[in-house]
Amino acid sequence: MRTRTSITAGVLLLALAGTIGVASAATGDLPAAGHLASAARAGAAAGDNDVADLIVAHGSPRLPYSTLADWAGYADHVVAATASQEKEGTPDEQDIAAGEGYIGRSVRLTVNKTLWSRTSADGWTPAPPASFPLNVVGWEFTGETRTELVIEGAPRVEAGHTYLIPIAREADGAWAPIAAQAILPYDRGVIGRGEAKGVIAGEEIPAQLALQSKDEAAMAATLASARPDPLVAQYASLDPDARWEKVAAELAALDPIPEEDSADHGEDEINVDPWNGAEDNVEEDPDDVGDN
Repeated sequence: MRTRTSITAGVLLLALAGTIGVASAATGDLPAAGHLASAARAGAAAGDNDVADLIVAHGSPRLPYSTLADWAGYADHVVAATASQEKEGTPDEQDIAAGEGYIGRSVRLTVNKTLWSRTSADGWTPAPPASFPLNVVGWEFTGETRTELVIEGAPRVEAGHTYLIPIAREADGAWAPIAAQAILPYDRGVIGRGEAKGVIAGEEIPAQLALQSKDEAAMAATLASARPDPLVAQYASLDPDARWEKVAAELAALDPIPEEDSADHGEDEINVDPWNGAEDNVEEDPDDVGDN
């Protein structure tokens, strides 16, 4: 049974810095552009009995990722890729001196097959890579004890396992998943089979549900039928992060955040208890003098 664990926000920020597919904090369900994960808490997810201890980082995705429309809007290709060449990072000197901190990890993903490719507005899409490196989460350590770290809703990505991944080429030419949470287990050609340590059973993303139980040909046909949101499609010539920044700006303009109400409503203002919905009058009873 998995043990519930906690880790400080500072360690999580360090752990996820540079991890591809994770981004800075976002409002609501919409991700913000960037690569640094904002993770303020950790806990244990349900399911997956194979790990005795596991820390789950609750971070925001880098790009929209949950539907096939998101994949069509932000990915260049959807590939089946196998992880190998797992390498362990070196902790920072400060962590070593403190006897606790974070150990990073990286793998190389070898592309076995491309199931879908985007056709951009100008008719050109970069060819998929034969393989590409990926920084993935590693371990939190205290003394000689290590605890595996995963991103909530995402596989850990471990050597020997195969994954279905929507990938995009970034502005600097590097290849990466559009989000860590968009990586789907795909051992032996079956969606959902394989390593999925950060994924909670029953909370799979809609994209996975749309592809699940389909053979390769049916998956390719389903992916081919996916269409990006028109708002996203108009920025197809931009790299994925710049594309999302444009879309996010337009969405914000359509639904601006309401200004904070700073008006003085007087002593008799009714406050609603957020926990039980009960209404409390803030005006005190003059006869209630409290404990003597």
